[in-house]
Amino acid sequence: PSPSPPPPPPMAPAAPLAWSDQFCGNRRWPTELGVTTPAACAQAVAREAAGAGRPAPLFFSWSEAAEYCYACKAGDVGAAQPDRMYSIYRTRAFVDASTPVEAPPRGPVTYRLAQGGATCTDNAKIIDGVDSPRACADATDGISVHFAFSANFHICTACTPRGFAQRAPLSSYDIYEATGHERGPRPAVPMPAPASSRTSPTAPSASPSVP
Repeated sequence: PSPSPPPPPPMAPAAPLAWSDQFCGNRRWPTELGVTTPAACAQAVAREAAGAGRPAPLFFSWSEAAEYCYACKAGDVGAAQPDRMYSIYRTRAFVDASTPVEAPPRGPVTYRLAQGGATCTDNAKIIDGVDSPRACADATDGISVHFAFSANFHICTACTPRGFAQRAPLSSYDIYEATGHERGPRPAVPMPAPASSRTSPTAPSASPSVP
């Protein structure tokens, strides 16, 4: 008999350092003070989360100089602040496999043009003051697969299945189809490249990818 194929190689461990010279978390509420290593900080944020019945945060901020430790949820990465006293680390790199760690958040919606010059005839939601298809995609995420957007009127509508099936020509609107989500969060402000690579992030998202 033919020999069995070799087992797949083990998954590479997460790199401990995510971004240097950056802080994320709530500055008013450090998780623990007097923390001397990133590993000790990871254990501290995991203990705090376990005590509250939550998975450990995906990231944490630690300062070698101040010995301060802060929990940093995955969604907080987009609001990270430049700070040379801190670096952001991946919790999973320091805790054992049995410790639950929060899942990375979904990134922004991906979408494509379904039909130009048309609108849906029935809508689950109508939103005023929307300035782009991207903003419309985010506003209707989880509500509908199709959405219509008018650049002239700044109106966004979440189409019902019936409204899309019975769509009608209208030159001031375009209909789009949500196709999924990008990987990782879209930050509110541009973030630096990951510590392992100082090249500029690629468009359209300035976000570092989340493992």
